[in-house]
Amino acid sequence: SNYTFSISENVPSASIEIQADDKDCEQPSFTCETTYSFEFLGEAYGAFEILQITNSRALLFLTQQLNREVVKTFTLRLSVRDLGNLTSFASVTVVVGDQNEFDPVFVENYNNVHISENLPAGTLVTTVR
Repeated sequence: SNYTFSISENVPSASIEIQADDKDCEQPSFTCETTYSFEFLGEAYGAFEILQITNSRALLFLTQQLNREVVKTFTLRLSVRDLGNLTSFASVTVVVGDQNEFDPVFVENYNNVHISENLPAGTLVTTVR
């Protein structure tokens, strides 16, 4: 399975709830226990941790603020294993949402810009970056 989530950059904390269903847990005589784990693929190392809440739920949460200008996406491979050592895997992609962090600046230091009165519409007057 593949899942994609979006988390805005520069947020101090965020989490993604993960849930797995184990049909064996529906049997009254079966002891139900699952274990979640994950591995980082690419540049995700250290940005996330996993906290198991119950046998069927876990939280994947941030350990640091994300910066879209450094890394735009993170990919993790999640696994959930039951007592019988049956394992399921999922790929999770976290897309880092961009925030408007920087003020625009003029490319050149203009105090005044002079424009001729009869310029056609769409004429480039100055450039702002």
